[in-house]
Amino acid sequence: MKQALYDIIYYIRRDISKYLLLILQYILFFTLIGNTVLYIDGLEKNDQMYCKKNGYVYIKLVQNSFNSSFIDIWDIPMSIEKMQLTLEKLNNDKRFIFSSLLHDQEIKAFVNEVNRYFGEDSYDDFLAHSYYPGYYKEYPSNKPSNEQYWNNEQTINMSMCKIDSDSIQHYGLSVSEGEIFSDNDYVFDIGSGEVSILLGAAYQEYFDIGDTIHLATPIKIMTATVKGFLKPNSRIENDTTYENMGEAPVILDYSIIMPCFKNIIGIENNEDKKFASLEYNNNLYGTLIFDSKVSKSIIKDSIKEINDYYLEQGIFTMTPLNGNNGFLYLQGEESVSIELLALLLFCLFIYNILAIHYSLNYFIKKQRHAIAIQILNGKKQKHVILSWCFIIAFIIMTSLILAYLYDGTWILQKISFNIIMLLISALLILLNIFFFIKGISKKTMHEMLWRH
Repeated sequence: MKQALYDIIYYIRRDISKYLLLILQYILFFTLIGNTVLYIDGLEKNDQMYCKKNGYVYIKLVQNSFNSSFIDIWDIPMSIEKMQLTLEKLNNDKRFIFSSLLHDQEIKAFVNEVNRYFGEDSYDDFLAHSYYPGYYKEYPSNKPSNEQYWNNEQTINMSMCKIDSDSIQHYGLSVSEGEIFSDNDYVFDIGSGEVSILLGAAYQEYFDIGDTIHLATPIKIMTATVKGFLKPNSRIENDTTYENMGEAPVILDYSIIMPCFKNIIGIENNEDKKFASLEYNNNLYGTLIFDSKVSKSIIKDSIKEINDYYLEQGIFTMTPLNGNNGFLYLQGEESVSIELLALLLFCLFIYNILAIHYSLNYFIKKQRHAIAIQILNGKKQKHVILSWCFIIAFIIMTSLILAYLYDGTWILQKISFNIIMLLISALLILLNIFFFIKGISKKTMHEMLWRH
């Protein structure tokens, strides 16, 4: 066995370039097979991609990882118009809502201003409450970290939520004092930098209607004016953000509520364009909502229809969070196009099988001569054949690993998918070893030895 392992390492190092073609062919094979399995499994058999709660089905949309975004939000400001047109269609579709708990890095408040409103009370103690469960992160000390700065000014992470008018209506949010957001509040003028905000009920002790506070994004500082206070215990019954999909309701008593900007005006310089691109890009990651009685086939058709909004402007393909549809780049295409692409993929699959077949035949023929020479040099035929069988397994498993690395979402799929892929690879290894051993049978080896 020690000699066999030595031979494996030796021949892999010596002939690695000869195996590259087989490895590439098997990568293509696994890519086609894996996506086919996912596509067949599809929406009908996958209950992880949507959350059924309170009589509704929620499906979070995320950017399809198969294609990199056609839009670089930092370097191609011209994409702003395309994203804006896409958002207009989404906002007019009642199946699409947007609510998002903002990350620490997205928006912050300034410590000096917070101190002014809270006076002798500790804002640390106040803000600690907002993280349970009004925010998706938990800190061991029950307090947020204050060690961040914006242009040398100390900032504080506050529990914030961005929301659109459809989400407000769906979750039944209302105010105990002041006014709820109007249509004008969803339009942001970069020149003025003014934005209306709603505050959770816990803020009512410290703030009044019309008070202002400055909020810092990575690019801009906004002047936020308090427009109203939410009623106590206001909540988002199902948090449709990436972090908390399907988890406990999000209480908004300690949260600052910002409008999801449907339109950004007053764009003049590159900094404004970057801000608008970033905002629009984030706002495209919304949630689809359906009555729980709606059939899965209708939901699947709706996902493709919504996806058309993105594709029409050439933005990027969207897919459900935790969804496992293979060949995601087919989403949103016309049925005729899908049939044509399916035919082309089938032809590619047949071609791939034939290419592997002929490559294996060539591989086996080459190894007959090498094995015969090794046996003539005194090595046991059993050990020699065993080492080449290990090399076959190495080629196939390397191809499978590279296929997983190529599509980073495979490892996140259901366990059944990964088991199927392992079984397919094991079957391939056994078939290859069978044909390899058959190709170098005793009769063949006697002929090769006789020739030498």
